[in-house]
Amino acid sequence: MSNKGRNGADDGKDYLEKVEVWIAERNQLRDWDEYVQRGKIHRGKLAEELGFGRSVCNQNPGVKELLLKYDKIWFGTELVTKDAQIAAQEASIERTRGKLQAATGENNKHFVRISELEAEVFRLEKQVKSYEALHGLIQTGAPGCRI
Repeated sequence: MSNKGRNGADDGKDYLEKVEVWIAERNQLRDWDEYVQRGKIHRGKLAEELGFGRSVCNQNPGVKELLLKYDKIWFGTELVTKDAQIAAQEASIERTRGKLQAATGENNKHFVRISELEAEVFRLEKQVKSYEALHGLIQTGAPGCRI
């Protein structure tokens, strides 16, 4: 068969027809379980069997739609729309922002506590130095320092 005078649209129609025939055969033979992968039609196995690239399964809108439809019919896999994907991503982003704000608040509390402890350490070091000075005076018997 010569490819002269054919274009991508013609190839796309041929691929869609091949997939439609393949699905009809699977429905007749009821052997679609041989083509399942993670609850979906195994795209690689299908493409290899029909003699085209795996990318056809995702790039050809007709083939893609048909495969998604039969994923649901044969394996109960839900179709996920773009709107549902976007909504799920936005919800995930909001959860992440909430966690980030909570973590930021906790971090701020820790920074405040660290500052308080550093100030207390500074005050205590100063107090220890004054006690050391008094201890030195007591040891040397300086006037006015009696035991």
